[in-house]
Formats: sequence, structure tokens, C-alpha cells
Amino acid sequence: MIVAKLHGLGIGNMLFHYGAGRALALKFGVPLKYDFLRTRGSYHIGSTNIATREQVEAVYPCYDLKWSPATARDVGAAAGAPEFVRGLRRGGFRIFAALARKDRYFAPARTYEFDSRFLSLEPPVFLDSFYMSPRYFAGFEPQLRADLVCCLALPAAAQAVEREIRASNSISVHIRRGDYTDPSKTGNLFPNYGQDYAETALRQIEEAKGKGRCFVFSDDIGWAAQNIRLGPDTVYV
Repeated sequence: MIVAKLHGLGIGNMLFHYGAGRALALKFGVPLKYDFLRTRGSYHIGSTNIATREQVEAVYPCYDLKWSPATARDVGAAAGAPEFVRGLRRGGFRIFAALARKDRYFAPARTYEFDSRFLSLEPPVFLDSFYMSPRYFAGFEPQLRADLVCCLALPAAAQAVEREIRASNSISVHIRRGDYTDPSKTGNLFPNYGQDYAETALRQIEEAKGKGRCFVFSDDIGWAAQNIRLGPDTVYV
């Protein structure tokens, strides 16, 4: 069994957790489960920072992901540590990590880089921290792409945008504002990017793929429409 501990409820982070765990579960033919008791950094879910199964599953309702929630017994069995300590309000997971068996508890040495120790893991294992490298699921891309086919019909407005995207050499531009502009939520970890960054990125894409029509997606589409100008036929979704 593989148990992946979720950090945050953002779907991007969740899909990296899923990708790493799914690859490892497929490699050994064992079940994949997720631990949602504490999702560090999830300011969405209130002051306790403790997610419910319903909150986790609400993040990815359109996908048929091949994992299930881990029970307390699953967590303890995977990590080889007393599972109840992870729920302590302060320092619970640090204690849990310290008590876990070293061959069953894994966290990458660096958040944004591939840790080659992952290749020698064998179940049962508890996956902690982040897995922000495609190398964690290298070789299992076809299975992941099949898992990530949306099984819900798009709303009519989205279908209209989809037709426009398919009818052109389209370039998807994602402008994230929200927590990126609030240091209290990110600790100034991420840069606040704008027109210059978008223009540089667009130029590099067009050099490789030719001229295209930009479709801009953003959690602050009003700001993006005023500040990200990428051609007269740009669509702000």
C-alpha cells in the first residue's frame, strides 16, 4: 500500500501527489490511498487546517482518480509510526516523521527537484512533502492521462470557448494572482509576474510553435485584461 499525504487543497499540488503515488502503486501493483487529516498550507479550510474527505474530493470531481482515503490504521501501517501523533495541533507531523520507520517514510530532500531515492522505495510507504517533478511519474504518463480525462460535460459557455481554442493555433496563458499577491499566505515565496514575463514566455512559445491566438485564464481576469496585452485577438476567459 502507498499512502500520500496531501499538502494543501490546490488541484495542482494534489495532482503531483497523485502522480507520484499512482506511479509507485502501479509499479508494485498495490493500492494508493491519501491521508487528508492535515493539509499544510490550506487556508481554504479554516483555522484547524484539518480537511474532510468531502473537501478533498470536491477539488477533483471531474476526474476518476484511482485512490481512496486512508484510515488511521492505513497510515500507521504504511509509515510504521503511531498514527495518532500526526493529529496533534502543534508539531504532530514532525513527531510522526521522527517516529516513522526510515524505510517507510519518504520526503524529498528538495521540494522542487527530483530525489533519486524515490526509485528505490518499496511498499508499504508513506509519501510526505511535495513531488514537483515529472520524473516522479516517468514511464506512467499514459495511465495518468487516462485517469485525468474529464468525465463531466462542460457548461455551454465553456464549450463555446473550447470550440474557439480548437479552431486556432491556441496558446493558453495562466495568470495567477490571489495568494501570489498576499505575502501572508505565501511568505513571498513566489514572484508577482506581469506583462514582461508573459511577453517573454509568448515569444519563446511562438518561436517554437509559430504565431498563435492567446486565451488568458486568471483568478483575477479583470486585472489580467488590463495588464496582460498579448495581441488584438486575445480572449480573456
